[in-house]
Amino acid sequence: MMGRRHVTILSAATQKFPKRLNLPSELWDLIIDHLCANIRSLKMCSLVCKAWSRRTEPYLFNTLSYSYSNYNAPDPEDLAAFLSASPRIAQHVHTLRYSRWINFPWSTLVRILLFLRNIRNLELDRVRIVDEPDVHEHHLCSPHPPLGHLDTFSLLCCKPTDSIAIFRLLDMFTSIARLTLHGSTVSMNRTAMLIELSEVYPTRLAVDTLSTENLPWQFLSSMVHRQSTMARSVTSLRLRLPSNVYGYYPPPAIGTVLDILQSLRHFQFGPLTDTGIQTMIAQGHALGQMNLHRCKRLQIVEFTLPTLLRATGLRELIHVLITTLSLPASVRELRFSFVGHVPRCCAPPEGQALLEHFLWAELDDRMMAMPSRVHFRFAFVEVRDNQKRYREQEYVDSFRAFCTTTLPGVTESQRLSVLTEVPVSANAVPGCPCPQCCRGSKLEECD
Repeated sequence: MMGRRHVTILSAATQKFPKRLNLPSELWDLIIDHLCANIRSLKMCSLVCKAWSRRTEPYLFNTLSYSYSNYNAPDPEDLAAFLSASPRIAQHVHTLRYSRWINFPWSTLVRILLFLRNIRNLELDRVRIVDEPDVHEHHLCSPHPPLGHLDTFSLLCCKPTDSIAIFRLLDMFTSIARLTLHGSTVSMNRTAMLIELSEVYPTRLAVDTLSTENLPWQFLSSMVHRQSTMARSVTSLRLRLPSNVYGYYPPPAIGTVLDILQSLRHFQFGPLTDTGIQTMIAQGHALGQMNLHRCKRLQIVEFTLPTLLRATGLRELIHVLITTLSLPASVRELRFSFVGHVPRCCAPPEGQALLEHFLWAELDDRMMAMPSRVHFRFAFVEVRDNQKRYREQEYVDSFRAFCTTTLPGVTESQRLSVLTEVPVSANAVPGCPCPQCCRGSKLEECD
């Protein structure tokens, strides 16, 4: 019925909120602002009568963003009070976003979520979740019935009191299609003594796609190891690395986690830094400790490469990967993803041209020697700026030509695809590398 079904609650220096929102007068102004260009929808609204119309409610909004721009932000209890007083409105909210919140009480967050019984997407961005001091003296698991299914749950650069706050938040849901835990500061100190207690972990949660970045390995391994439902349900795992490639996520530890993910079909590792690539080249044998060969349902193995990677580094890395990785018979694709940039494959210095030609030919032979079921793919990830994509287009053709020249065997046998995908699909989740988000049509057909 309307172009924008989205309401944002913000604070600014010129905007004052009362301690408690006096529904519905404050909300009227927000919605009318959004409907000002849509006369048809505005005429159907009964806001001027100070009453919500059952016929109009589903068309007003389904996304609620709650944020602040200074310290005069409204209290989180205001939103909880608003949702409590407006159950018919709350039932239409499918997406909830919090951003840049300093002290968000755990109890208030729980109350808000319990009011949103039909929520499908939850994003917490730079939120500091404050847990009550006595939370660990009572039940560690959530006493309320689960909320059901989430399509996406993103915890981005948040600072919870400790890992139990995250575990209890996850335990509020029965299943999450895409769970993203990125850049969050999680302290394991307060939960060290409770790490052996099974009731700490969200035992009923099923996750399809799990994406992590800069999380303590103890947190990640505990969440997966001790959660049998998640171990059975995860089909796509993305381990986004910190600056030290073997810092949080050493290959032997990764192998231990992969070994228990019974349904894993897609595994992504990276993005690798220049230092990390050199480490992998020098200690390539360590990759064998990931135990990928034990993942009997694994179909796609993906390595995300750094920006501005040169041809020599690309060749060395691929050589290490295909000679040290032990892949299960189920693998159908070995994918190398570029984050935002196509490799600048310029001609090598004249004195090294013959050697480079020989080394690429050797790599081509090794790729051809791999089982014929394995397809190789160079792909884009995380390129959402159309202008940036067009700027890269001039390098796409040259990179394709380079691969055709240096890897003639796998190219002519049609076992190599080079930059044929659109970077993301229309409904992609930010930062998600799973096949659903990276599926695509031809790059040439992209607008």
